[in-house]
Amino acid sequence: MKVGLFFNDEISNNYLIDFFKQSKKINYDYKNLSNANLSSSNKNIIVLKANCTFLKFSKKLENKSFYFSNNTILFLPKKHNKTFIKFTPNIINYPIKYVDFENLSLRFFRSKKIIFKNLQLKNGSNLCNTKNNKQTHLTEIESKIILELFANASVAKKFLTKKVLNQSPLIDSKSLESHIYRLRKKLFEVDSIKKIVLVGNDNLKII
Repeated sequence: MKVGLFFNDEISNNYLIDFFKQSKKINYDYKNLSNANLSSSNKNIIVLKANCTFLKFSKKLENKSFYFSNNTILFLPKKHNKTFIKFTPNIINYPIKYVDFENLSLRFFRSKKIIFKNLQLKNGSNLCNTKNNKQTHLTEIESKIILELFANASVAKKFLTKKVLNQSPLIDSKSLESHIYRLRKKLFEVDSIKKIVLVGNDNLKII
């Protein structure tokens, strides 16, 4: 499992690096929170070090797109007062044994339900309608696309081509259109009301 690991400051000579290096189940991608660009389709852990105040932390979050309710764990020192947090991420406190931390993290990431109104994406691939209990299986690409549509008011096709398909937006490819066509059909199977529509300048939106 690949997880983005974001630190609130420079991670060089950081003793917490040794903590995360113990993992044999999670592949961490180490990054600095200042350069964070989190996506709703990724799994993320944000590490707040003991010497960072919540005021400094909150400033780092300004103008950034964080999907705490969907896919992010906040790793906090036990001394911090969590009442400051206005959002509701999954919180794990340290110090903690790594095996306990890893078990909690894996349980959260594997069982999380991503919700958009009456639609849910369970276990990363099952699209379900909570009103009629209909469900359908999505491919990995379809799941990534629906996650972006759930999390954003609209999503540019160029963004999906680059982020989801790992292709250059400059390439004239029909691959994205094919995935969206199949996704629309599967969405109709579980909910005949919801639609993926084209809005603005080549953007997609779920309504």
